[in-house]
Amino acid sequence: MSRYKNRIEDKDAIYFTEENFGIKADGSFDVSDQFQDAIMQVVKQHGCGIVFVPEGTFLFSKTIYIPSGVRVIGYGENRPKFVLQDNAPDFDTENKLTKGGYR
Repeated sequence: MSRYKNRIEDKDAIYFTEENFGIKADGSFDVSDQFQDAIMQVVKQHGCGIVFVPEGTFLFSKTIYIPSGVRVIGYGENRPKFVLQDNAPDFDTENKLTKGGYR
């Protein structure tokens, strides 16, 4: 994941923040569904684009599907940290029925 030290303002980008998605960036809250929603949002709006992620710790329990036209870019003094939940079921198994909402 790329990272910028300062937040870049981009009117077409999606910002994966506590304010926009009702999440916690402290590693205590599973953000899997909200992160997939952020990716889907940029795809629905523009077909491709950027999801900016602030520094913090983000807990995941599911596989996240990121289409080739979407970039995930961190910002802040430190890189965002993505943590896989212990004993996450089927995190490494592709779900061909949903693929994160993509066909």
